[in-house]
Amino acid sequence: MYINCAEDSGNWTVLIIILFLYNNLMDKFFYIIFIKLYPLVARLLSPFNEKARFWIKGRKDIFQQTEAAIAGDTSKKIWMHCASLGEFEQGRPLLEKFKESYPAYKTVLTFFSPSGYEVQKDKRPADYVFYLPIDSSQNAKKFLISNSYWRF
Repeated sequence: MYINCAEDSGNWTVLIIILFLYNNLMDKFFYIIFIKLYPLVARLLSPFNEKARFWIKGRKDIFQQTEAAIAGDTSKKIWMHCASLGEFEQGRPLLEKFKESYPAYKTVLTFFSPSGYEVQKDKRPADYVFYLPIDSSQNAKKFLISNSYWRF
């Protein structure tokens, strides 16, 4: 069978658009499921798994922790988020160069995983080191916008 690509290009375009939209919807669907289930699973595993226990403990009262730590600091800040320790190690030269080039700015470093936070919390590679609250639009607004101590 011979397919004339010039004549069928419209059909292929529609098919590609449908697949693209389907993949994006599925990505968002699984992401939402993951974000909702991860804290529950971590909580269930925390009595038996040290990493899950650190993950739960580190996010307890995270908004009060950040507010207390940064209260009164009106300096400009740059925020660097790293999912894990490995990602931090890749970004460390960028953070160090930024601190060298812009000493008036304070640096805020956040981690998703305990592997990054637990290793770096006492080394203080940034002015402030925190866990990042679980990813949700409500937490993003609370973490960045509604708290008056963030000044960009």
